[in-house]
Amino acid sequence: MDCIGFTENCLACNNYDSAVLLGDFNFECDVQYSGYRLLSTLLCDYDLKCCEHLADPPIEYTYFQETMCRFSLIDHMFVTSDLFSNVLSFKCIESGINLSDDMIMFQFIVS
Repeated sequence: MDCIGFTENCLACNNYDSAVLLGDFNFECDVQYSGYRLLSTLLCDYDLKCCEHLADPPIEYTYFQETMCRFSLIDHMFVTSDLFSNVLSFKCIESGINLSDDMIMFQFIVS
């Protein structure tokens, strides 16, 4: 609830033309998951659409620490509907600076 409240506050208190919301939500985008049910109201209120199916290639992880064999995944990406209609695909850019999910880079291919 704290994260959803923080996200809603950011959206409500700032002027923007378009927005991208991504994160390690740890739930499926399905109404059977309580986390998604809570988030879905915010998604609807701000006209955010799920677009992780547009990842090309599909993203298996966004952070991987080889020596400890630890990985994590920015598992969901939502964009405002104006962006959604223009995003053809996106990919995670793997780089030596990806020391955590906090430093991840994505490249969007738009029409």
